[in-house]
Amino acid sequence: MKKVCILISTYNGEVFLREQLDSLFQQTYSDLSVFVRDDGSTDSTLQLLHEYAEKYPNLHYYTGENLKPAHSFLDLMNHAPKSDYYALCDQDDVWMPDKISVAINMLNSHHADLYYSSYTTVDKDMTILEKNIQKPVMRTLGQAMVFASVTGCTMVFTNRLLEMVNSYLPPKIMMHDSWIYKIALAMECNICYDEKSHILYRQHGNNVIGSHKSRLQIWEERIERILKNRRLRYDESESLYMGYAHLLSPRQLQYLEPMIGYYKKNIWKRLRIAFSNNYHTNILNKDVLFKIAILCKRY
Repeated sequence: MKKVCILISTYNGEVFLREQLDSLFQQTYSDLSVFVRDDGSTDSTLQLLHEYAEKYPNLHYYTGENLKPAHSFLDLMNHAPKSDYYALCDQDDVWMPDKISVAINMLNSHHADLYYSSYTTVDKDMTILEKNIQKPVMRTLGQAMVFASVTGCTMVFTNRLLEMVNSYLPPKIMMHDSWIYKIALAMECNICYDEKSHILYRQHGNNVIGSHKSRLQIWEERIERILKNRRLRYDESESLYMGYAHLLSPRQLQYLEPMIGYYKKNIWKRLRIAFSNNYHTNILNKDVLFKIAILCKRY
């Protein structure tokens, strides 16, 4: 049986972490290890990790400075022990017992390097809010540059993809999951998506990123990002170009190259980018906001 290493970045997770760890050690897939990086917790998270490490020899953890989730997960992947597959895990969710088994079977049957799935949102008391939330599947790098429709805590991937991710440490990215997804697309890896949910994705007041938001909240956040001139998506695209351009096919470079330094280009060149079919997702609000961001130099 192939080895699977579950990667968790913790930060002040004492409230929900125990329930999540219990769900990991109840997986039907047997050859599992859990590798944790604590991102500078000040509560009892470390004591809890020590308790579980004594109870389960296949759980190991280390501590580090507070890097925030994206770079904490990058550091975690760089320090991860050798394994055949890796699964990203949040500290406050609950996994269904078959989550890893299903993911590994799909990876094998699709000859894929990356698996991700739908999820079920629950509140802090595990009451179901929405079942099987399915995000549109972005099949090209250009589409993912508009909207990276992937949730990190559902991702399972091969050692091959991990080595690609670890080959370059980006200075700026949005989040680790969108970064991994874009690398997989850029490097033309096979990706499989599971429409079924195998995870209870908990929404509560302390979530770093939550999915249970109204349409108004989503629009407000995106417009605020544009107005604040935070070129987060551009930073990630530029990092991808800096780290991987020399490895990419002409097909993939056609998505990245027009974006480099786009905000320095004149309005006509920005119009060509904004209305290029390379960055068209068929999701009206995503496409409209992308065009506005490009034209206003706020992507």
